[in-house]
Amino acid sequence: MQRLSILFVVLCLVLSAVAVGAQFKVYPGAITDAWAANALREARAALPPGTETDLYVTPDSYDKVYAFYKGIAQETSLRAGPRLANGTQIRWSFFLLDDAKSMATSKLWLKIQRPSVVDAEMKDVRDVTSIQVVRKK
Repeated sequence: MQRLSILFVVLCLVLSAVAVGAQFKVYPGAITDAWAANALREARAALPPGTETDLYVTPDSYDKVYAFYKGIAQETSLRAGPRLANGTQIRWSFFLLDDAKSMATSKLWLKIQRPSVVDAEMKDVRDVTSIQVVRKK
């Protein structure tokens, strides 16, 4: 009976750890300012039904934000980011926050990017690191 109780407690701890693992942690000091709120309006209009997104920005370097998420999430590879008209390379990385094997099957993932771009024409650019989290229902 005691073994069964111990097994039950261990199972509960494992299940709660898995449930906690599928959560988004906001990068310390990242905020949603007016520029990010405008970007969110545009992004949400383009999302498929049942998909939600949030956007945060920070003046911290891409490398610092990357290191933060690399320590708590699984990185997934995608092609390199595009270049701006002035030749600046957009740096981006994608991270899975659940147990999915790819972004296509993930219900919770994020993208970090610098510089940050709001519009499809890539004219509204800010030299900040953005963190976009995407949730699928």
